[in-house]
Amino acid sequence: MGGGPAGLSAAIYAARAKLHTVVVDEGLIGGQVATTFHVANYPGTNGVVRGVDLMENMKKQAVDFGAHIDDLKEISDINLEGKEKIIITENTDYYAKAVLIATGATPRRLQADGEREFRGRGVHYCATCDGALYHDANVLVVGGGESATEEAVFLTRYAKHVTIVNKHDYFRASKTARDEVLKNPNISVMWDSEVRKVNGDNFVKSVIIENIKTGKVEELDMDGLFVYIGMQPKTELFMGKVGMNEQGYITTNEDMATNIPGVFAAGDVREKKIRQIVTAVGDGAIAGIMAERYINEK
Repeated sequence: MGGGPAGLSAAIYAARAKLHTVVVDEGLIGGQVATTFHVANYPGTNGVVRGVDLMENMKKQAVDFGAHIDDLKEISDINLEGKEKIIITENTDYYAKAVLIATGATPRRLQADGEREFRGRGVHYCATCDGALYHDANVLVVGGGESATEEAVFLTRYAKHVTIVNKHDYFRASKTARDEVLKNPNISVMWDSEVRKVNGDNFVKSVIIENIKTGKVEELDMDGLFVYIGMQPKTELFMGKVGMNEQGYITTNEDMATNIPGVFAAGDVREKKIRQIVTAVGDGAIAGIMAERYINEK
């Protein structure tokens, strides 16, 4: 379940081992990576590769080994107990000897008045998807991690000026990403600050920001804002059915096995410290191999 790098890597290993392998995804194959403009740290590439191209290569490899891709299939119910697992979608019931949960994570929503009203009309969570809409505009980026800094730099391709609102007085991003932001004349940073309200009519017009140290509140004219304040796992479907931590991430051992025999988890959906494409691929490879061993042992 899930067609990002973890799910596709598992499918490559499972299909190559001659297991009947199906990848089910509620959206299009590729996960978060498919919406990433470029990937610069994936081993074996020529420095920079478009996220959509990297995922298309993984998909083709899985299909070439015999995996079947069922995308745009929303899962309505599951039964993970017993020797045969059941996955139910709107038009297909899948029966499997082993299941891998690789549903990934989704961006955490901005907790500010007006976020829901202006979502898609000035409030965005994917600069690669929507950045081109803001040519010669003033945009806000919320966050201080790797994604926020990288996407702020990306947005300067289109925007006249990018303002980063960071609730800390430091960036949590890598030094390379920090340096790119701080040396860019088209990016300014508001430290120790949070967005309190988004204003507008049909589209975003301004944003109210509070400095959480001084209490100063100001309103900035903005054409749009892009939010990067962390992720939350897509595990609602599995609540009470597999072991999870307090944040809703699925707990596994080093073999990617959950507390339910025959059920594995890999990628951003599982509890771990580092969430990168390369770690998702590693998780998926382990899960694919261990799923094959589990089935053979049975």
